[in-house]
Amino acid sequence: MPHKPAHILIVDDQEFNRDLLVQRLRREGYEPEAAESGPQALACIARRVPDLILLDIMMPGLSGYELISILRAQPATQEVPIILVSAKGETEDIVQGLSLGANDYVTKPVNLPVLKARIETQLRLRRSLEQVRMLSQEKDEILSVVSHDLRSPLSGIAALSRLLLSEEMGPLTSLQREALQDIAQTGERLLRLVNELLDWARLQAGQQEPNWEPISLGELLSESVQALRGAALERGVRLLWTPPETAITILGDSTWLFQIFSNLIGNAIKFSPAGGAVTIRLEHSAEQVNVEISDEGPGIPPEELERIFTRFYTGSRAGPRKGAGLGLHICKVLTERLQGQISVENRTEGGARFRVRFPVQRSLPAAVS
Repeated sequence: MPHKPAHILIVDDQEFNRDLLVQRLRREGYEPEAAESGPQALACIARRVPDLILLDIMMPGLSGYELISILRAQPATQEVPIILVSAKGETEDIVQGLSLGANDYVTKPVNLPVLKARIETQLRLRRSLEQVRMLSQEKDEILSVVSHDLRSPLSGIAALSRLLLSEEMGPLTSLQREALQDIAQTGERLLRLVNELLDWARLQAGQQEPNWEPISLGELLSESVQALRGAALERGVRLLWTPPETAITILGDSTWLFQIFSNLIGNAIKFSPAGGAVTIRLEHSAEQVNVEISDEGPGIPPEELERIFTRFYTGSRAGPRKGAGLGLHICKVLTERLQGQISVENRTEGGARFRVRFPVQRSLPAAVS
């Protein structure tokens, strides 16, 4: 399917230059529009955002440099290609224009074949970017649909397996118990994977925003610890957690915080040896709260510490129980959206320590207040 004619805005205070470019570009199959000043160009853009802008640098009132800064600060024009067209050809002028956000530069008198080639290059780059974004959006939508459709049957498999293991429906032989344990563990692992993929797809699509409210961090950590006591018991790992004597309240999203801490505690349990312990500590000052989750496992290889929160990065520590490499990445994204910080380090006595910090906010963030 052929592309519709590209709408090109020509901004130049010289009438002769404007008319010449309009005539030449129209003959080349483009849809040109002209503006004689920066303010007039902004008025044209307000009516219709162009596919590309040819911009003179030296104009009275509002220079080309100033106009670039304005356009790059506005969401609608942040990515519109801008080619500077000017008699100024000094290196510093080119560098200044490109550093402000221009995409290319041609000098006057304009060589039409060169200008056309550069226009087509910028238009192709923009079309390619739009196609990549469209494909990425479609991929995220498919991932979300598939993950959502898989969640229910996997939940059923895990729940039924655990029900059979309880022997409420009759006694089991040792072989049946072993097989059911494998089914239950595999089903639960797949369910965690699907939930991570679904959470990530929602974050990518911008469908999740924090529900800001006062949170008792001690109570929320107690809920997270309680939810994982069964998993810790199954692996023979102790959970060491002492709730604070006084309430420590922050502004946050209870669902997001529960997800962050449950994921970190669950990881610590997974990598702790039988008989080991996972320690959860909560400290606070007048300015911030600090949550530390430490395990007694093998620690994290030093070369992986900087990549541990990277999307889809599984690393060597995950061993045979690797997931999608999204759990820690999601924790990082959620923490930062709650205006916090997350980090990891190896303990000198062995194991890893994850640290999550949040500011002590005295009012709702400006974006939601």
